[in-house]
Amino acid sequence: EYDMQSGKEHRIFPLPGIRFKADIFAATGNDAATRFVGWSPRPRGTWVWSADGKVQVHVHPGCEGQISFDQRYGYGVHNPGDFVRFNLSDGKNMLPILRRADVRPDWNHTYFPFVSRRADWMVYGACPPNQHNHDTSDYEIFIVKLTNWKQDGVPVRLTFNEGTDRWPRIYVTPPGSPRPIAGEAYDMADNRRMNPPPDPLPIFLFASEKAGPEFGGDWGLWPQKDGCRGDTEFLAGADAEGGKGGALKIVYDIHAAPRSFSLWMTPGTKAVDLSAYDHFVLYAKGDVDSFTLVVKDASAGDPEAPDGIADCLVRGVGKTWKRFDIPFRDFRSRKAGAKVDWHTIHHLGIAAIAPRNPLSGTLWIDNVRAACAR
Repeated sequence: EYDMQSGKEHRIFPLPGIRFKADIFAATGNDAATRFVGWSPRPRGTWVWSADGKVQVHVHPGCEGQISFDQRYGYGVHNPGDFVRFNLSDGKNMLPILRRADVRPDWNHTYFPFVSRRADWMVYGACPPNQHNHDTSDYEIFIVKLTNWKQDGVPVRLTFNEGTDRWPRIYVTPPGSPRPIAGEAYDMADNRRMNPPPDPLPIFLFASEKAGPEFGGDWGLWPQKDGCRGDTEFLAGADAEGGKGGALKIVYDIHAAPRSFSLWMTPGTKAVDLSAYDHFVLYAKGDVDSFTLVVKDASAGDPEAPDGIADCLVRGVGKTWKRFDIPFRDFRSRKAGAKVDWHTIHHLGIAAIAPRNPLSGTLWIDNVRAACAR
């Protein structure tokens, strides 16, 4: 404990002469300095200790233990993706606050929880599941409402940058109370203005007959064989958004094997990082009612890596232009247990795949982008 006035400090935990069965590496105490929540590597995990050593409880194998403002509970990371609460008095009655299954799968490696004074909001950091380093990973900050110490609704992403955002804090002022920090109240709308999501990323806008994908690279048609092929035609002046460009008309037939067809596009580099975005935007019309959007990450086809291919069935195509917003969370991996790495996307395909899509027809496509909800 450090005395701000005198500049002196004295030890409050662990006190000399009291033996503990765990190696104490870090601990946070309540205001009375009678209970402490901390971490030990041996036995590994979060513990609750009393200052006199009479309470020594190994709560769970996780970390980042903290104490609620009302001094009744401890809380922390049970494992990446799961936050829990437990009694500060005895370390018992462990209950889930937020579960890995209830957050976005592309941001489900969660750490750094912090609960507001009234335990009605929680902020935390999260990075993609293939990352972990607390110094270099792309952690972003999320906020979620709590009711009775449980997640109440969908977490909302607050930050949109490539840095490592950690250890957020939240301070909620009741209506009518004095506003903090020079009379300025914090709100999420203001945060979005100061820290906005990235602008949409053009992927393929079909601006002219000879134009390639806006994110570089190449494009083509697959396959091109008897009974299973497609042809394209660029139509100038047919831009779906009324612009100066055009649109691409695709006529396909997949009655023969492999009974699938794709307009594929690849980035100019080995892969493009789409982790800052959360959905695709494109326009479509035609005499078919659906198509399939396919993504592949850099591991696709590597026998030593997960099969990073996923697709999403898009329904509702009609005879007039319609905008489609296709969330990344709706993509389903083709291999059980595999996940697409949105940091390393190297292929996007607009496909017809039997039997989910019609065996033949005409599909118009325009203005393909990656975007993030604002």
